[in-house]
Amino acid sequence: MEEIKALDTSVIFRLFDERAPEDLKEEIRRILFNERVFIPCEVVVELSYLLKTRLRKTKPEVANIVSWLFLRENVELEPDCLSALSLWENSTLDKLADALIVVKAKKKGCALVTLDEEMFKVYSEF
Repeated sequence: MEEIKALDTSVIFRLFDERAPEDLKEEIRRILFNERVFIPCEVVVELSYLLKTRLRKTKPEVANIVSWLFLRENVELEPDCLSALSLWENSTLDKLADALIVVKAKKKGCALVTLDEEMFKVYSEF
């Protein structure tokens, strides 16, 4: 049985970091596009944050990057992560982490306690 590799944020982020060595980027591409990989939700959340804050990508740019990278046959993502990505893309939420909290709270049937009015509004409408 083929081994599944779990990828960390630091690895995936290097694909977009201009300072990363090209040989490292090539090895990451080889793994990401040719092997079976698992990307935890935490990695997707961290990556979205780094792309926005360190590389100054817009929300639509980040959503496109994340979708392009992770919606591949060889990539396994947690279903909640995909739902959160969709909610984040189509809502007024600023952070993907907030969308993941909303999705997980709804799935669990929890009431959301937050001081973030926008997050509560999205939760109520979700």
